[in-house]
Amino acid sequence: MPTSSPATGTASGNSRTSSGLSATHPPKDASMRTWLAILALAVGCFSFVSSEMLPVGLLGPIASGIHLSVGMTGLLVTGFALFVALTAGPLTVLTARFDRKWLMVALMAINLAGNALAASANSFAMLLLARLIVAAGIGIFWSIATAMAIRLVPEHQAVKATSLVLGGLAVASVLGVPLGTFIGQSLGWHAAFLVLAGLSLLVCLWAGALVPSLPSQGSASLKAIAVAYRHGPIRFI
Repeated sequence: MPTSSPATGTASGNSRTSSGLSATHPPKDASMRTWLAILALAVGCFSFVSSEMLPVGLLGPIASGIHLSVGMTGLLVTGFALFVALTAGPLTVLTARFDRKWLMVALMAINLAGNALAASANSFAMLLLARLIVAAGIGIFWSIATAMAIRLVPEHQAVKATSLVLGGLAVASVLGVPLGTFIGQSLGWHAAFLVLAGLSLLVCLWAGALVPSLPSQGSASLKAIAVAYRHGPIRFI
């Protein structure tokens, strides 16, 4: 009756990696199409962050255009941040069951709508509404973007995928805001928002074409948000 020797058993055990894959068959890398889909998420990140920060570099021209003081116009920045803080959690819960691909497409459409409205705004109220539209989308975007990237690639490439998406934030901080300010000062602040609207449209189509369907993997409830809010340190923050 054939038996396996200790040496054979040891060799068999050593042929496995800690993840259970054969040492002679390394894990498969993500395809080029997948990396292009992740790049779409990175450009979406660039678009959202640039949209958030653009008024910082254009407060003067915007204030002159809508005939308000720079201080009052600054509410476009602080109001944006406050609205994100108040709505990011509830809106993320309300969209928790949506397919991640189509939610991302919808978020880029929201960013497009907000920037397009800002590009045509001629009053503080209209511009504030445009800013709040973008703010409604950015909180959800941050809750799903990196998670989507991780789901698109094999486990051993998760860090690389996350870094690529978050690279959009770094590029927006270093180049997006100064570039937007330059466009705004050269062609008018309306033009800067129009460029961001065009970029959002590009990402919307890009994600729709290349990002695969990613069904929701869980659910959440507004009750959890209320419980978290009742936690002292979180409420203080």
